[in-house]
Amino acid sequence: MMVPNRIHLFLLLAAVILCGVGVDARTWTSADGAKTFEGKLQTYDIKSGKVTVTKVNGNRMTFHQDRLSVDDIAWLKENGGEKSSGCRRRCNCNSAPPA
Repeated sequence: MMVPNRIHLFLLLAAVILCGVGVDARTWTSADGAKTFEGKLQTYDIKSGKVTVTKVNGNRMTFHQDRLSVDDIAWLKENGGEKSSGCRRRCNCNSAPPA
């Protein structure tokens, strides 16, 4: 039985979208070290400590950085600055403007 081309295209598109989340995904660990999950950082607000991550299944979760391991918090502070303060551009929003 032959499946119509539209279904093939839809399935291919769905696979690409679902796999796209995993490209930049990393393993996150809970503060107590008991749980881990895979996800991609979406936003990190340094001032409030709020973190938003998209899990590989597509679900988004927002939580305070204190729920993460010390290593993950250090990673956020080093790598999450470009995604802080809800800024959608690739910039360091917390730095002073150029003189």
